[in-house]
Amino acid sequence: MKKTQLCILSIAAVLLLMLSACSGCTGGPGENSGSIAVSSERTTEDSKEESTTAESIVQEISGPTESTALTETSEDSREAAEPAESTNPLETDSSGETAEESTEETTEESTEETTEHQHVLTYVDGLPPACTQNGHYGYYLCAECGVCFYDPAAEHPIAHPEDIVIPAVGHSPEKVLEQRASCTHTGLEEHYECVNCHQLFFDYACERPISDLKDITIPVGKHQLVHVQGIDAKCTDIGVEEHWKCGLCLKRFYDDKGEMEADPDELVIPAKGHGKAVRMKEREADCEHEGNITYWYCSQCGQKFAAKDEKEMLADEDVIIPALGHETEEAEEVPATCMKEGVKAHLVCSRCGKHLMPDGTDITNADALVIPVNADAHVLGDWEDDPDDPAYEIRYCTNTDADGNTCTYSERREKPTEEGG
Repeated sequence: MKKTQLCILSIAAVLLLMLSACSGCTGGPGENSGSIAVSSERTTEDSKEESTTAESIVQEISGPTESTALTETSEDSREAAEPAESTNPLETDSSGETAEESTEETTEESTEETTEHQHVLTYVDGLPPACTQNGHYGYYLCAECGVCFYDPAAEHPIAHPEDIVIPAVGHSPEKVLEQRASCTHTGLEEHYECVNCHQLFFDYACERPISDLKDITIPVGKHQLVHVQGIDAKCTDIGVEEHWKCGLCLKRFYDDKGEMEADPDELVIPAKGHGKAVRMKEREADCEHEGNITYWYCSQCGQKFAAKDEKEMLADEDVIIPALGHETEEAEEVPATCMKEGVKAHLVCSRCGKHLMPDGTDITNADALVIPVNADAHVLGDWEDDPDDPAYEIRYCTNTDADGNTCTYSERREKPTEEGG
């Protein structure tokens, strides 16, 4: 009985250590998903094995404890102090009992020392690892003896705490580009952020953490003002007053220092509306020039209207009468003479009388159709007696110029005899 009590005290000491250390090595019990009762009849040797397993977990985390060492020493001393049992079943002891009777008594004491332990298991949820902290897999913890198990049947105890430890994953940095400051908002310098724990760092190696955002904050900047020229309002188009616009925040100001902010609506100049309507009379079209119907137009913007009330607007094509185009006829060539220039064949419009090139295009060069005077192109009249010498006869060129002057060219020859013809 004394041996049993000492064993129980030893197990209790280990249990206290396990309850305090097992949760520390595995992240604590967390939320329990329920308790599982496992009944098994354990011998003193089995209980000693469980205690040893628990002690190994405790020692793995915090090293051997004084109570555990004392327990082992007391058990060893008691085992050494107890006399060895006789192997002869007929041998009697000092009280006169036979070996067989002593064996029966030993069996009864062994039965008394045999304890029936029922594990009350609580499931400890797994803890995922963090960047700098280890995690652990889920396990089962007996609240009475402090032993941890892999399974709900309490058949596979956890001998080493590192078997269920999940190592820390380390930081996973991601570059965060610089956020430029504006005239209304602060910015942030380029830095790195861990995608897992969202800790900020100055460097990619995650060796210099950012403890305060002020360390990477870019102060608010000044307005970048651009001058906006004023635009006059028209009949149907609004205008805009002169002002300055910030290229960063897009705010508008009346002054070039950005001190007098302007409401965009107050910068708008309303449209003036159409002015007096002016009547345009109808004009007929000719071969080359467009005509127009009668219409009215605004004296301010020139917008065309069908009537004086300026209600129905007209487009340019609505009032235009297209040009008629030429109706051409072919003019034959007039040969040049000794007194006059000739004219090349060309086209003449029967409607307006305009002369055109043979291909119908305008005559851009005044000499384009002119045939120069041909000095040899005389038109001679009949032979007649030469008034100065009856033995000769003469004939004159009949060509005249534009002023009626006659060509002075003439030819003279002897009169032919009757025989010579």
